[in-house]
Amino acid sequence: MEGKAVSEPLVTVIVPLYNVRAYLGRCLEAIVSQSYRKLEIILVDDGSSDGSGELADEWRSRDARIKVLHKSNSGPSDARNAALDIAAGELITFVDSDDVVHRDMVWHLLTALRETGAEASIGRMSVFEDERDCDCVRSLQPHSHEAKTPEEALVAMLYQEERGFNHSPCGRLFKASLFNAGASPLRFPAGKIYEDLAIIIELMERCDRIATCDEVLYYYRHRSGSITTTFVPQRSDVLDVLERFERLSSGDERHRYLLRPVRARLLSASFNMLRLVPRGDSRYDALVERSWRHIVRLRGECLSDGHMRLRNKAAVALSYSGRKITQRILSYF
Repeated sequence: MEGKAVSEPLVTVIVPLYNVRAYLGRCLEAIVSQSYRKLEIILVDDGSSDGSGELADEWRSRDARIKVLHKSNSGPSDARNAALDIAAGELITFVDSDDVVHRDMVWHLLTALRETGAEASIGRMSVFEDERDCDCVRSLQPHSHEAKTPEEALVAMLYQEERGFNHSPCGRLFKASLFNAGASPLRFPAGKIYEDLAIIIELMERCDRIATCDEVLYYYRHRSGSITTTFVPQRSDVLDVLERFERLSSGDERHRYLLRPVRARLLSASFNMLRLVPRGDSRYDALVERSWRHIVRLRGECLSDGHMRLRNKAAVALSYSGRKITQRILSYF
């Protein structure tokens, strides 16, 4: 699995980091130990105050493939964009700084691209709890890879119908040309915590084919208190993104195939918003009402949608008991 030939493409690994000193070493160890060796590793210190930036500099001194950018804090979107602007690789992959990747992740994703002629490849993602470790060095069995059309991949992603197949850019491999095609470069929207969902649809639509690997290659660390497990007002960004795509898919015949899956994802996000918003906090009354309007508007159509996840259909059934009861019960999960 060693990719040492000079003809092998350079792969850029982009890692934004912010106050993750406790996790960064484990993350970087998994990256520098990749069986595919021809890597450019760009660490972007987004204004850390816990010594993460200094630790990144230490790793740079150990491995010549590592580059470190230090910048003031402006969020993961800007951090990823800063790395994209200087990336030299023909291929791009993203890793979050508290997560871990399998030692053969890049090799498998690159093999999938080669076997299928795709422009992007996607591996499976597994979640592990903060206090536990993950088996990221286990042997993987060789197997064939499936090629999906962008339409098939996006529908599967929006319905969340396949294990580990979601809207994250992590655990994927993209041709760098996808980010630079067209009149202007494709970059993550600044200041959004759902920047991955905002960009991934356009990114995938630029492909002719998308390869999938039926192996867990990326391990997402579930941290209590992280932005993905607690409520912050910026979480409503997901509604902004999905509302925009609903308007696009309902008004443009080319994107009509996305309408039902986008509505299913919007319904799911609205239920999640009700679950996370602190009950009784009047500051978020408008957000609660906004989410509830989506639920009432979409629940009939989505209930009859055969692709809708069972858990979401259960939430739809619960919603007919009214908003207050629905929100109270959801808050326990």
